[in-house]
Amino acid sequence: MLAVQSPSVRLLALAGAALLADAAPALRVLRTTPAGDAAPTTTVTVTFDRPVAGSLDRTVDPRAIFQIVPATPGTVEWRDPVTLRFRPAAPLTPHTSYQVTVDTRFEAMDGSRLPEPYGFSFRDCGATISRSAYAGSVFLLFRRLHPQGIGKVLWHSRVLRAPGAAQSSRRPSARQAGTTS
Repeated sequence: MLAVQSPSVRLLALAGAALLADAAPALRVLRTTPAGDAAPTTTVTVTFDRPVAGSLDRTVDPRAIFQIVPATPGTVEWRDPVTLRFRPAAPLTPHTSYQVTVDTRFEAMDGSRLPEPYGFSFRDCGATISRSAYAGSVFLLFRRLHPQGIGKVLWHSRVLRAPGAAQSSRRPSARQAGTTS
């Protein structure tokens, strides 16, 4: 015959069972880059809230869980234990929208998983003309390739004065003469 358990023993047993059944909280994505418009030379990153690739014997193959549409050649790798990084092999196609998806077929180091596939999108804004400048007798047109202002001269031309035209005494500032922003 079974002994009748006291209410406190039953409560303790239920609490223990609940603790055993309660797994780690779901894995979450903290941030992604880029957001919105992106430069043709952008790097795509997905940062999780806890380590996923923490040891050599349990590393998650990043190519198996990362997808970008339209398909884009490049390298998918772990930048650190919490950050997945995709570096395109060539500049992205201008004025194209990209959809990135991270699949759920992996576990973080603590056993947690994404509750559902995580997706985000961005658009390659293409190279944009960011500045033009007149520097003495040369007209410069700059193309911005990167949001932080990295760019290159897109076009330049010598500007000839018409015969008999007065020479301007105005000199361009250093900012006007060729820096990009």
